[in-house]
Amino acid sequence: MMFVSCNFTDSKKDIADVKDTDSVIYSDAKEYFSDIVELQMEIMYKINDFTETESLIEMRTEIIKLENLTQRQLEKLEKIEFINDDMGLKSAVNDEFIFYQLMMQEYFPKMFFHLEIIESSNSQTETENSYYEILEINEKIQKEQAFWDQRLIDSQKNFAKKYNIVLEENPLQDSFDESNQGNIYHENLKK
Repeated sequence: MMFVSCNFTDSKKDIADVKDTDSVIYSDAKEYFSDIVELQMEIMYKINDFTETESLIEMRTEIIKLENLTQRQLEKLEKIEFINDDMGLKSAVNDEFIFYQLMMQEYFPKMFFHLEIIESSNSQTETENSYYEILEINEKIQKEQAFWDQRLIDSQKNFAKKYNIVLEENPLQDSFDESNQGNIYHENLKK
């Protein structure tokens, strides 16, 4: 995963309008960008927690927390609007969050199933088959993730360029790079 952050925080928001629907419309590009990055970062920290789990029980617990957080962030993102062209930023973030949901609802349960087999089976063949199934699922995740990450990176760069926002590397980037070591799809991202 690849994300950038911005080098500013300002508690005073330049908000153009607040609708009756609780939507917030931003007139300031930096504030809009900052709030979207903040939504991403909350998920990134929770993903980092998930990657540091050591047991299947911990994984299941963290994945539930991550799934709940992702749903809340999607709901928050839906209420954020920008009065100008956001260069596809909100759409790219939304799609990335939906991909996270897909991972948590479809891919990870399959991986957990195979991890349970590996932990409990006495059959070497069954264990090996589950191991290879996990590798296939992981490769599918990596390939799809690289697509969504690249789309997000491009939209962040385009938005930042259009609105003169200075990007800096995400504080969690080293951790994500380490966890993606050997992921050929991640290594090909145009940062």
